[in-house]
Amino acid sequence: MRLILSTVVMVVFADGPLARAADVPARNAALQYWLAFDRFDSRVHTAESHRLLNEWEKVEFSPENVKLLDQMQPALVYLHRGAELDDCVWPSALNVAREGLNVYTPQHRARPLAALAVLRARYRLEQGRPEAGFADVLAVMKLARHVAADGGIIALIIGEAIEMMATRCVAGSLWAVKDPDVLRIFLHRWDRLPKAPTTAAILTAERDKKIAWFKTCGVDAGSDTEPDLAGNPAPRDRTDRMATKKYRLGLQTAAGSVKEFTTALDREYSQAIEIAKLPLDEIAAAETELGKRREKALAQSDEMVRVCIELGMPPVYNLRLREARSDTVRAMLRAAVATKADGKDIAEASKDPYSDGPFQVTKTETGYELRSKLNALIPEGKERANLGPIPAVLSVRTVRATP
Repeated sequence: MRLILSTVVMVVFADGPLARAADVPARNAALQYWLAFDRFDSRVHTAESHRLLNEWEKVEFSPENVKLLDQMQPALVYLHRGAELDDCVWPSALNVAREGLNVYTPQHRARPLAALAVLRARYRLEQGRPEAGFADVLAVMKLARHVAADGGIIALIIGEAIEMMATRCVAGSLWAVKDPDVLRIFLHRWDRLPKAPTTAAILTAERDKKIAWFKTCGVDAGSDTEPDLAGNPAPRDRTDRMATKKYRLGLQTAAGSVKEFTTALDREYSQAIEIAKLPLDEIAAAETELGKRREKALAQSDEMVRVCIELGMPPVYNLRLREARSDTVRAMLRAAVATKADGKDIAEASKDPYSDGPFQVTKTETGYELRSKLNALIPEGKERANLGPIPAVLSVRTVRATP
């Protein structure tokens, strides 16, 4: 009798909700991250907890700080569960066609969660638990890739910031890892993470989302079209629309207005995407030429379309510089970890992708600092504007800092 009941239960569950929950569409990492955000928000609400996260790189692990870290760490259970999954679809991606880019991006909550994770990773590394520490680091790196893969420049910037936390955590705690095999396993697991999106991929996603937004919302794009409490539609007139001047004057249909916007967006983004695929040293000149062609094309366009394109097109060269900087910093971290694992000299064994030799190495009191020849292309100070990156520099600590 028990065997029969067990068989019935197994059959029901095999074709029921539990089985369907295991389908790929339901295995969405964003749902796990959302639980992590919720747990995080419920436990991180004091000035001391925020101070701990803001100073995660240098804070001392006093008994009080360790107790506070222990109280906050339950959120990291769901960070790891999200990082176990490959598929990640954020609400912003599901709603972009109706709300536009960056209207609601819960991904911004990933940065403080990442700070908590790298703080715990640092604690674990310093406590002689490198496997557990690197597990936290890799979860943060996976989160960064999941955030950036949402598409668009805001997601890219958030993803970059999160990954840089993980990079600095490893570089700053390298002194604490004694086992070379643990370092090699970390590098192997790092290699298995999804690749970071390229500039061309980011621009492609942004183009497609903007066009979908216009096609879905029409001339109501960018406006609140939800009904009021009683169910009445929002009052609108032609002059209060994301539309061409001809439409606003009653000289064009809504479909005609939308087509002018989407045609211009497709043309300009598609040209920018092709430029983004060029070698880095060819992009600045190509973007300058694109700007001249764009100016001529927009001179014949509707005034509102022209404003949309002029204000909305991202700087391709600066984005590619950001991509190059991220790749270079990854190469720096890889060189630092690999040379320690193999017992080699960083000055001889590293390879700067933007020179014929190794990274520039400057000795410090606690280790060394790596710099790349790429920095010659990156403006600093007031000259760094419009999404330009900061220089590619990585400080590596090989001995414990003196308190």
